[in-house]
Amino acid sequence: MPVEKVEECHRKVTAYVVKRLHPFSDVESPTFRDMIHSINPKYTPPTRDYLANQLIPTCDSVDCKDPYHLCVDEEVLDGKDCSAREARSPQLARLSDEDFRKAEDFINLMRVLYTSTLCVSTEKNPTCGQILPILKKLEMHFTVVEGDTVFVSNLKKQVWANLSKRYQSEDIRNFLEVATALDPRFKQNMDCDDDSVGVWDRIKRQMMTDSEHKQSTEDDCGEGSDVRTMWSEKRHDNDEVEEEDENQQPPRKHPRKSPLEELFADDDAEKRSSQRRTMSIQDHAEKEMQMYKETPPTFTSDDPPAWWWNQCMTYPLMSNIAFSYLCVQASSTPSERVFSTAGDTICAERSRIQPEKADMLIFLNKNCF
Repeated sequence: MPVEKVEECHRKVTAYVVKRLHPFSDVESPTFRDMIHSINPKYTPPTRDYLANQLIPTCDSVDCKDPYHLCVDEEVLDGKDCSAREARSPQLARLSDEDFRKAEDFINLMRVLYTSTLCVSTEKNPTCGQILPILKKLEMHFTVVEGDTVFVSNLKKQVWANLSKRYQSEDIRNFLEVATALDPRFKQNMDCDDDSVGVWDRIKRQMMTDSEHKQSTEDDCGEGSDVRTMWSEKRHDNDEVEEEDENQQPPRKHPRKSPLEELFADDDAEKRSSQRRTMSIQDHAEKEMQMYKETPPTFTSDDPPAWWWNQCMTYPLMSNIAFSYLCVQASSTPSERVFSTAGDTICAERSRIQPEKADMLIFLNKNCF
């Protein structure tokens, strides 16, 4: 592209960022660069640093009433005398070497806490099964050790005193322990816990309870169908039958069997009945639990619900319980992001947007782009 055309495109991008109050990081986002590439493949958008330090200071459309607050102090960067800067900002005092050391210690100490916050606030796999392992990691990090300065020791004590008060409710604690045990990434952490036997016992009891409830529901299926048939015949005489029929859910479709499954359907039925007779529900639960505990833990980058979805045929009882626990998010941050996206979507410039259109935009923003 000609230099004049590139400069004109740079001015348009600068006006887009300045006039609409977009963050500077937008020019480096993959979505923005993909859009620019689709419009003009020959044009390369400016980087964030070039936009902030070159384009915006030289843009004629920006009225800088106080350039001191917008530009970088060149005197400080060059290491020259800062008397002029101190005269403009007399409230700024010089920092001593001890202050700089404390600042470095503070940053190094709190970096782990910052990383932990990102772990529970991300939109990818923020399950509640990682809360207790993160707390254990933080407890080890904020434990006072020999060689810590007075500043670091006091900071560790104050931070852990605040964190140790979290998740102390017995019900919440039991829920998180089960969720951690069902998380294939951190299940080995429960084996080191003193109450690991009680956690696995609670999981086994819940597996047996759910299995018995499911079996009783299947046994009552024939009787329940007769009752539903009589009730539907009675409703047929009602004047509101059309409205009620609209609210009825469509019949559940069973997965189509393969030709081999149709040919050996009787043999498969006999195998299922013989397995039910030879092995009780308790034996099934203990077998699945033993197999799961012997399986090596997965990497922290893996998705726990996806892992259980792939293993649902191997662990039919445990997978149902795992889904009910691991669907709980580690924090409310992802849900709050949805509300923030809704606030950005339904703004003053879109005051006439229809609710259906707003739902589609929010869904696409969170799931497709």
